[in-house]
Amino acid sequence: MNRDDDSKFYKAIRELLGKDEHEYVNVDQEVTPDMLSLDMFSGKELNDKRLLSYYGYDYLGNKLNTDVKFDDFFNGEGREDFWSPTYNPLYGGIYIQDRFSFKDIIMRIGARVDYFDANTKVLKDPYSLYEIESAGEFYADETNHPKYTQPESVDDDYKVYVSGEESSEVIGYRKGDQWYLPNGTT
Repeated sequence: MNRDDDSKFYKAIRELLGKDEHEYVNVDQEVTPDMLSLDMFSGKELNDKRLLSYYGYDYLGNKLNTDVKFDDFFNGEGREDFWSPTYNPLYGGIYIQDRFSFKDIIMRIGARVDYFDANTKVLKDPYSLYEIESAGEFYADETNHPKYTQPESVDDDYKVYVSGEESSEVIGYRKGDQWYLPNGTT
């Protein structure tokens, strides 16, 4: 059996019980809750199962310093530790105004500059929470290709919408904010 670096629990539980890497472990009978700790797991193991949610801490509960970047979620200290930096909004603003009077006329002239960086993740696509297959990918898939043909007016970068999760029946296309019928017309 080949285990990758992200199967930390697999290795840690066997080390704790003094077993060989390939020996069977019955966690229901051989392990009690007081024997377990979070550091027996990798960040990937806990995050892949959606067991945790955290900001400003690592997956073990240790507070992160302030210089954690978004990329560190995937590559913290050279491995997938799934660091999630604290929410650090940035603000800025300048407002300059002057008042001029000429006889009965009063003028106010001003300039305003604002800056706000929310440091939050945003959706790649405002119409979907998940990645949407492009027409090029959809029609390259052999299971869809014999059944459906790509309309000539639909380019490969158009997003494909189907009638259901496991369906390959096209109900529409989208490029940017423009929507198209299944035949490729608007």
